[in-house]
Amino acid sequence: MKTRREYGLGTNDTPISESKHDKFEIIPYVEALGEFIEYCETPITIALQGGWGTGKTSFINFIDNYLRENNRDKIITFKFNTWQYSQFNLEHHIGISFLKYLINEIGVQENEKERGRINKILNGLSKAVSGGTITLGPLGYTFPIGKDAETQEDGNELTTLDIAQMISVLRKTMQEVVNNRLSRLGKDGRIVIFIDDLDRLSPEIAVKLLEVIKLFVDVEGCVFVLAVDNKVIEQGVKHIKNTSNEKTKSFMEKMIQVPFKIPVEVYKYESLLKEKIDLFKDNTDNYIKPLLEIIKFSVGSNPRAIKRLINYYSLNMRVMALDQTLMNDKKYQALMLSVICMQLSSQPLYILLIKYKHDEEKILELITQTTEEDISFDNQLHEELEHFNYGTVYDEEIEYNLKKYERFLQLTHDLLNSLYFNDESGKLGISENEELSTDHLTDFINILGYSETTSSGEKTDTIENVRTFGDEEEISLQDFYKERYKYKIQRKSISLKQIDGSLKENMEPKYAFSVVISDLLRDINNQEIYLERLSNPQFLIENNVPESVAKEAEIIEKDDTKYPKCATIYIPEKNKKLKLGYHYNAEAGLDALYRILYAVTENEYDYNRLKFKVRSIK
Repeated sequence: MKTRREYGLGTNDTPISESKHDKFEIIPYVEALGEFIEYCETPITIALQGGWGTGKTSFINFIDNYLRENNRDKIITFKFNTWQYSQFNLEHHIGISFLKYLINEIGVQENEKERGRINKILNGLSKAVSGGTITLGPLGYTFPIGKDAETQEDGNELTTLDIAQMISVLRKTMQEVVNNRLSRLGKDGRIVIFIDDLDRLSPEIAVKLLEVIKLFVDVEGCVFVLAVDNKVIEQGVKHIKNTSNEKTKSFMEKMIQVPFKIPVEVYKYESLLKEKIDLFKDNTDNYIKPLLEIIKFSVGSNPRAIKRLINYYSLNMRVMALDQTLMNDKKYQALMLSVICMQLSSQPLYILLIKYKHDEEKILELITQTTEEDISFDNQLHEELEHFNYGTVYDEEIEYNLKKYERFLQLTHDLLNSLYFNDESGKLGISENEELSTDHLTDFINILGYSETTSSGEKTDTIENVRTFGDEEEISLQDFYKERYKYKIQRKSISLKQIDGSLKENMEPKYAFSVVISDLLRDINNQEIYLERLSNPQFLIENNVPESVAKEAEIIEKDDTKYPKCATIYIPEKNKKLKLGYHYNAEAGLDALYRILYAVTENEYDYNRLKFKVRSIK
């Protein structure tokens, strides 16, 4: 048995800061951005754009170190992390907290009188008293007017007319604070402020923090570097400003002058794989290439996803170590990696194969049929997956990921070929008279069983417990809602008798969701009131519509913009669309549709107009 050291036993997800730990070879990009920060005109705001797990915090750490090491005498850096505010429900204090932090860090702490003067201004902006308050949106605070307001140094009372004066004084003071610190750094000195985890705040609060920066700290000599997922900020802008896509883009360009996309696509993750997984060390076997293709296709080069793959693999291999014959066979190691990739990126397909792990013929059919380019395979795979799609079994919509599942099966087919068939030239493929059989799937199915160590056991157990479905029957939406946990909806079986008397048939659930609501809005006499209710998240939530549906509710421009996990609905007689959340399976989607119709029409909707075919779950 291998020692723990030889085995690696996974990796942690702690952000890194030293270049010697750069396993993804991103230092050249760090240096390029660092040089830009050194010489760019100021003030300027740079956004490090990247989604979940792309390494934004590590990138900040690298840039911070680069600037400190190469510009020790002319650049100073500070870090402000918003994580604590999102964790402890302090989001609404973040505007004032950020300004106080910045003022103290830049150097006012050594001047007691100056600090007192600035804090007086900040307190004047944040204090709410009887006699009247005015909200200063970006700060998330109210400040006083009237008799209890702060007084100026000459004893005069600050009144409503002094609001602009306070802002002007604070902005001027910030410039003075920055200038005083820069004067010690000499020519070309600058202050770089890193703001991390901005996208962990609620979108609305994140936007307000950006406004604080723009309003008070957009001063010469400052460079702001924000770690953010742009989608979060755009969502906040649309919600607060109620803007179109074009105006949202303009607002973003005003707030952020330079976007820098984290270069995940060029991350070199092979060195980390070689360090943590013995299988990749000095191995030129044919199966390495298709195995790397599976990793690239599934988890990609996202650092967090790669580390999760390594950790899942390490744990499963420790379990497999109980069987020495499996542990020391590289073939089993390669199969385990491929199955974990499926587990992480294509969960419905993984659950389907787990269901069929005692049926080698079925698994062989799924894997080999993908190479025949049979146009009917889409429907076959969809039906196989849909057969077990009820409740919360799947984490994603299968209808929109079919091509991904097909591609994964193709890659699995290629990997199995490379493991069991090698021609003399060493190229990938099988000889003319050889093909995969159920005998070749024994190892793969064995690995499927071991991989359940890191799977969602509750969901796969749920599937195992459901064996049969009843006969097909047609029911109305209201009948379905009364016993919604009893039925499995059949694919392309939804029909609607529309308001004009025509019949819309053979609809998929998500398409039907949009068609039914659009048809509802064709009632011109009630369109405005229906639309007002449908676009009001608070109304929908208060009337028992799922929050994930309601929170996306808004009227949007009629364009080709794609909204993930949403349904966009045509509004008759208007050049607009309605957006609602939608990322459920068929049963959950129709459950949400019933709740919407009930709330919006005050239960006046004729549910018998909407019918579909179901099979009861035994």
